[in-house]
Amino acid sequence: MRIAQKQAEVGKLDSSQPLKCSQFQSVFASQKKYSSDAEDKKKERKAKLAKYEIEVAKIRLQYCIVACRIFPVQIYDVNVESVTSNTKNTKNWAMVNDSDLQKGLRIAIRQSYINEKLRAKLAVQLSNGPISLPPDLHPPFAAFTNTLQLVHLLSVIFNFRPPESLSHHDLCIRDRWSKESLGRDWSTLCDAVLYLCVFVGMNPSKLKYVEPHQNLIALASFVVNEENNIQRIGVSK
Repeated sequence: MRIAQKQAEVGKLDSSQPLKCSQFQSVFASQKKYSSDAEDKKKERKAKLAKYEIEVAKIRLQYCIVACRIFPVQIYDVNVESVTSNTKNTKNWAMVNDSDLQKGLRIAIRQSYINEKLRAKLAVQLSNGPISLPPDLHPPFAAFTNTLQLVHLLSVIFNFRPPESLSHHDLCIRDRWSKESLGRDWSTLCDAVLYLCVFVGMNPSKLKYVEPHQNLIALASFVVNEENNIQRIGVSK
């Protein structure tokens, strides 16, 4: 009985109409059209994305120029003897009542300045708090905070998040200072600048970890003077 039922089912299968080739052709044609439409949409979206990237790059460039104008960074070679002889070299710049702390390379940012010797003296004096700093250390402390603000602005412009952040607000609400705390803050600043430079596409071998201001000057030149560099920032490869 069961054998007869199975044979009847097999007979029904044998008697069913075979699929026509035209049915397969229509399916293949539909899939081909879908793939073609998808490829066209992909190209269209890619073209729109390229257009948007150019517009974003132009906006970033404008903001970057403004940020560098607000916090301009310059490096001077302070030579007291050259200044006293009324030289016309604008890179030789010194203050009244200059000393050995003022000589050598000096980084000026906005209306403040700092160098390695002044930063070391600042670290010692900060143990008593920034309010009690002597007048000659106000510019180095201002230069440090100005640099932090510049790095923060550039990070926002380029949509970059440093591995460890330190803001001007953090410094303002800090209760206790020490030589060690400034050392940690300086290392955090150096890290942030280094990572930011690599993020925008600069060659790591040309960067100097302990010289964040030189790296910032190189970064500004990298993104401002070459349009293609700023267009590639944040673009997935």
